[in-house]
Amino acid sequence: MPSPDVVLFLVGALFLVVGLAGSVELTAVKIPSVGKFQRLVAFGIGIAFIGIGFYVNQQGQADAANPGANPNDGQPAAVESPVAKD
Repeated sequence: MPSPDVVLFLVGALFLVVGLAGSVELTAVKIPSVGKFQRLVAFGIGIAFIGIGFYVNQQGQADAANPGANPNDGQPAAVESPVAKD
């Protein structure tokens, strides 16, 4: 299964193509032509999805590059139990 950043990038690219071309026709997929306003909206959505995809990708790379940033990752929380003192 592709990672979320790849999915966001692909969806954004699809919107971007619709925004630039106005219509898309492949062998199995046909997106009908749309008006200028819809193309502008699709272009904006495409740019937003691509930007979010890049952001998610950068966050994942930053987390992978700095695994010690959160020392409690993967470790159980320390629980203090009361101890009776004599």
